Amino acid sequence: MRKKRSDENAEFYGTVANIKEKAETGKSIVKSMGSLKKTPFSFDSLHFVPAQVAKMPLTGEEPVNTSIAIGPKAKKPLEVSTPILVSGLSFGAVSKNVRLVISRAAAKLGFGFNSGEGGVLEEELQVASKLLITQYSTDRFGITDTLLKNSAAIEIRFGQGAYPGKGSYLPAAKMTEEVAKARGLKPRQAAYSPARHPDMASVEDVKKKVDYLRAL
Repeated sequence: MRKKRSDENAEFYGTVANIKEKAETGKSIVKSMGSLKKTPFSFDSLHFVPAQVAKMPLTGEEPVNTSIAIGPKAKKPLEVSTPILVSGLSFGAVSKNVRLVISRAAAKLGFGFNSGEGGVLEEELQVASKLLITQYSTDRFGITDTLLKNSAAIEIRFGQGAYPGKGSYLPAAKMTEEVAKARGLKPRQAAYSPARHPDMASVEDVKKKVDYLRAL
């Protein structure tokens, strides 16, 4: 571990040192607890948290129901065992093995997972179609009415935080035969997703699209 710099905050350095120690040993650090507030301070700075009195905490033996229905008023709500969703990881950006591990884990544990923009594998539909959120992205790669009907939910993708205002790109080197089949494209051919949906340029267009998808 490097030495503390003279101009470095002691608390920050201690936090970095603790993270490094836990990473190297795999064990939690046992130390006294305390407040990060500097003294002297005003009693106006004190905060009382009555949560453990207003609502008594559960013991480790008490059962907890974390299941939730997303879109409870929909014709086909997405019912998951826990409010945890795996975000879109498109096939091609990640390998087939990654996608299959996610779908099998979803089937076993009951959480939802997003297809991303790279289409859907047959194995995913067979294993966990009731938990699959199919992404309706700007490119519509691999999207068919049959796929949408067999999915648990549909997500309309308007953009991506990694490159806001831009479309996405998959190099030709990643366009294997399996990836191309899932996307409905030719192998070894680069794929580009437009920055926005060509048929959704207004609020009215979005409403029409949502109505269409709901009717499937």
